[in-house]
Amino acid sequence: MPTNKLASFRYRVIDKCLRNKYRKYTLEDLLHVLSKELYEQFGIDKGVSRRTFFNDINVMRSPYPRGFDAPIVCKNGYYMYEDPEFSIMHSPYNEDDLAALQEAINLLEQFKGLLHLESLYGILGKLKAEMATYHFPASPVILFDKNDAYAGIRWIEPLHGFIRKEQCLKLTYKPFIEEKEIEHTVHPYLLKEYNNRWFLLGWNEEEKLIYNFALDRIQQIKKCKCSFYKKGKELLLHYFDHIIGVSFPRDGHIERIVLDVNEELYPYLETKPLHPSQRPLDTSGKIKRIELQIIPNAEFEFLLMKYADRLEVVEPINLRKSIKKRLEKALRRWV
Repeated sequence: MPTNKLASFRYRVIDKCLRNKYRKYTLEDLLHVLSKELYEQFGIDKGVSRRTFFNDINVMRSPYPRGFDAPIVCKNGYYMYEDPEFSIMHSPYNEDDLAALQEAINLLEQFKGLLHLESLYGILGKLKAEMATYHFPASPVILFDKNDAYAGIRWIEPLHGFIRKEQCLKLTYKPFIEEKEIEHTVHPYLLKEYNNRWFLLGWNEEEKLIYNFALDRIQQIKKCKCSFYKKGKELLLHYFDHIIGVSFPRDGHIERIVLDVNEELYPYLETKPLHPSQRPLDTSGKIKRIELQIIPNAEFEFLLMKYADRLEVVEPINLRKSIKKRLEKALRRWV
């Protein structure tokens, strides 16, 4: 029989003894009862050592989820519950609670690549070991899409520290389209993941604007002594309300987007809208017309390109022309 099952059995035997209001148990008494019960139930005749017993008592005294918060005391050589009404069978956590905790551990373990959660992983490691007493599936039933090989992941831990401490930083950045590195003074506010890439959003001291920086393009980070600009955080409260992704065009404004969608794609967009503002205009025919209120950006155009064979931009004209230009350029490459 697995060790953790035997441990669970011993806990119940100890609990039964400590709840006995008509008899007191010394260490030797408890060792005798434990050895006798193990032999009678499982045929184990090697007895229970003092080391095993004291380890069991330590686990039972431990807080949830490892133990039971059992108020075990030893008075005049006798072991007992300080609260005579206590029992491990009265645990506030039932099987469903513990199963949910195990699933939460499984979910969080999928993010081990995020180094800024290193302290949390230490806690998870302890919980995982302690949950071994219970018999729940260790494999996750939900999987997240993630990129463990992402080049910018090394910056998450230091940037997370700057954000928490509200410290400015000097950030050396090299965009894909630039040959030279650029140095920015940044007041960091938020780390955000989009499409398996991570971005830092913060106040750009030179431009006096909220900027987003792809972590894989960051070359260097160092401390800066400038005073942290807290007011910029207020701009992030609704920063993502009208955009897709992380790019906010400098001169961007909310526009009415009208799309014609074929009957094959429409059910998919109906259940997974392009944006929370999406609403139907006319769904009576084979071609369904929908509307969005959004600030067009590069990510939105890329999303439309993904469905270019099954939808058409009706309005605004400038967006329609931009998508058409992208399609014509793509077609020239393929012909």
